[in-house]
Amino acid sequence: MRLLNISASHTRISRHCRSGFAIITVVAMIALVAACLVVLAEVFSYQLQLTTTTIDRLQVDLLLNAGTTCALVDLIDGKVPSKPWSVALPTALAKKADNLIITPHREGAGTVFMTVYATVSHLKSQRVLIFKRYAGHWRLVKVRITERTPQTISVPKK
Repeated sequence: MRLLNISASHTRISRHCRSGFAIITVVAMIALVAACLVVLAEVFSYQLQLTTTTIDRLQVDLLLNAGTTCALVDLIDGKVPSKPWSVALPTALAKKADNLIITPHREGAGTVFMTVYATVSHLKSQRVLIFKRYAGHWRLVKVRITERTPQTISVPKK
């Protein structure tokens, strides 16, 4: 019978030990939740940066396509410009895009090189277009695209 009899002092110590373990468990769980929140914030920040960079790269590609179209339209109209010109951008696009410049280089009577420079935020890219004259019409025969890099391409001034 004595084994079943629990003294009052033994019960107090046992409760104290249980509440101490509960506090340690709660603190550990709060630390675990805080660590998870930090990891989630880092993942969110990385995904936001990745999305922004992807949007900028797509914008540079679209500007290069627009510059290619402008260069082709000018050649179809029969104009072969002698100096670089800037393509007017819509106001919504002009807020983010720095510039879109086309620089012509005439190479003989039947060949024209045009370099399209596009800049969006920190990304710069260029596309070299080679046009040849066939049967009285200009045709795009070759396109060279450089990598989109933050610093290696020097864009001519407007």
